Amino acid sequence: MSDKQSLEELTQKYLDQIASVAELAELERRLISNHESAAAFARASWFDTLIEFHFTDRQKAEDIEAIFAFGGAAAVVSPLSRSPVLGFLGNSARLTREYFSQPGPLSVLVAAIFMVCMISVLSILPAPTYTPTHIGSNNTTSGTTSSTGFQPVEEKGNLNLVARITGKHNCRWSADGRAPLSYDHLKIGRELKLDSGLLEITYYNGAKLVLEGPVEFTVEKPNACRLEVGKLAAKVSKRAVGFTVETPTTTIVDLGTEFGVEVEQGGTADVRVFKGVVNMTGQLGRSRRITAGQSARLNSSGRFVTPKQTKTQFVRNFPKPPEMVVVSFQQNVDSYAGTADAYLSETNPDFTYGSEVTVTIDGRDNSGNRVEGLLRFDIFGSGAGQVPLGSTIISATLTLTTDIDGNSRGDGAKFHRLLQSWNESSVTWNNSFGGNGIDTTEGNTEAISSCDLDTGYMVEGTHTFTMATTSLQAWSDGAANYGWAMLPPNGDDAWVIDSSEATMVARYTPKLTVMYIAPKPSQDFSDANP
Repeated sequence: MSDKQSLEELTQKYLDQIASVAELAELERRLISNHESAAAFARASWFDTLIEFHFTDRQKAEDIEAIFAFGGAAAVVSPLSRSPVLGFLGNSARLTREYFSQPGPLSVLVAAIFMVCMISVLSILPAPTYTPTHIGSNNTTSGTTSSTGFQPVEEKGNLNLVARITGKHNCRWSADGRAPLSYDHLKIGRELKLDSGLLEITYYNGAKLVLEGPVEFTVEKPNACRLEVGKLAAKVSKRAVGFTVETPTTTIVDLGTEFGVEVEQGGTADVRVFKGVVNMTGQLGRSRRITAGQSARLNSSGRFVTPKQTKTQFVRNFPKPPEMVVVSFQQNVDSYAGTADAYLSETNPDFTYGSEVTVTIDGRDNSGNRVEGLLRFDIFGSGAGQVPLGSTIISATLTLTTDIDGNSRGDGAKFHRLLQSWNESSVTWNNSFGGNGIDTTEGNTEAISSCDLDTGYMVEGTHTFTMATTSLQAWSDGAANYGWAMLPPNGDDAWVIDSSEATMVARYTPKLTVMYIAPKPSQDFSDANP
């Protein structure tokens, strides 16, 4: 990769807020040591700011970026405050976006100040290679005005940015192609080779394309693309009328419409129009006007032939990005009543402790015997507020309260996923788990040997623990949910926590909080139109 390419990649990662600390440090080093690099960075930051205000469906892209960037913001923010170059050039552009997004004259004034700062820097750098023009103006350089109000100028070093990736779904890239960055801006001439999956591209003029792998695609012009092979569905806004799809054998020109194009190996092309009109011209000069509901097929020799009997299906509605959901479960809060807890006493092996207001865990009680706890949350299912089966568990926390009794602090417990069922109202030491305590040795049938949580020594008060998601994910994937065994170390200092029966102090009952992504519904994204 050349120095120019690596600088472009570092800059794009910075603008997309996905750069690592090491990448930010390398970018800063290059900007400080090289005037041309600083100029290129300033131009890219400036143009990215302009794109933000005019880009079609920008919010959709921002929502998807927020899901996949979850948890990474700290790595981006920290180095910026110490960077004289990134801190000024980059943050000036970002603050301009933020302030212009707020209502009121004061925000516009402050935004203008930041933009003046940015322009002041640009005045001592090589001039940007973009020429402003009013949106919709007929004053064009390359034939079509982009939705940003800026047009590529054919000069050396021009960025030629005309589109952006706005959605990805199960993308697998070809080995001989270069995979784009997340939600990358796309230059004229950029080739994309996708073996499988879906890719959504939005041109700055509003034309929106959905590519379905396997596909070979090239960004040709601000209002045109080339489809070498594969399938493409296009929705063209009024500002993008005239959008053109080139193929090896034909040229398809939009006249204000929604249409699909499929190119087979060898060049045979099928066009199907869902709304509006397109004009299809073959290499031999033959043209055909295709209207809504019609299809046309042009063979590799450039001749129109009878369309396929079975109409080609196109993906027209891009899958929605996954949404993270956070939900909490606590007995008698928001009508939830699915917590069960109890403890088993080796000293009193036939006694049931499922209705006590506390749960005791002890390695050696006054008789030198073990006391083991049980805890289960019924949270998976299709009911309101439940976690759907098949969800991806992102994180989980467990909140427990050491009882206010002065003798409740103790050695804590380890939480192991149970493999056998138990009933809160009848479970005892003798009638469950073999009558000799819960076995966690490798390969046993009572509990998993590894633990999801080790609390360590516990003092009074309410404590929230981050749990491993192993058990929760197993339950989401269909394993039976028998809850956790709360097993003590071999010490003799008992730990006593408030149970789900502690209804007089409901805020102290066990609480499980889960962050998850629901499973994607089984759906066919292909069109259903005739």
